[in-house]
Amino acid sequence: MKKIGIILAFIGLVLPALSQESGNRYYMSFFAKHYQVSILNYENEGYCVKMDLESSNTAVTAELYVKYANLPNFIINMEIIKSQFAKYTKQAVNDNARSMEIKLDSWFKRNFIIYKTRTHIYQDDGIKMKAYFEVKDDGQCIAVIESPTFKAPKSHTVAETNSFIIFQTVDEFDDFINVLKKFEK
Repeated sequence: MKKIGIILAFIGLVLPALSQESGNRYYMSFFAKHYQVSILNYENEGYCVKMDLESSNTAVTAELYVKYANLPNFIINMEIIKSQFAKYTKQAVNDNARSMEIKLDSWFKRNFIIYKTRTHIYQDDGIKMKAYFEVKDDGQCIAVIESPTFKAPKSHTVAETNSFIIFQTVDEFDDFINVLKKFEK
């Protein structure tokens, strides 16, 4: 009887933690992968919302850190980019557009990105993310939010990388924004 009580207590502790973990993810269908979002007190930066990003260099993992105080601004920017994406996607489909790129309005406050390799951790401070709408050769519409190119010191093997989030649908934006809004409360 005591073993059953211990097992039930363990399940009671573990199950909510697992469900919270899966609720703090977003999906990029462009890469067919889930990415984590979490809140943490990062070194001297204070509380930040950390989002896993895709990296242009396979030897590097990238994490975007948005200071907690800047999270509402970040969410508003995502909403603005989402509405522009919806508008341009509709127009591109109607016009049967191919191979084009349009800069999207965005006003991201300064954030920082952590780049990790097997041997080094780099912090790229004060980065200004940019957003653009792109129609691929096959007519696929995407919204890309991208960091400036990061260049490691010359003595290190990782030369440079970019990090980004790519959205293919308005629903992907909504899922991402809803995950971020959980951290505002």
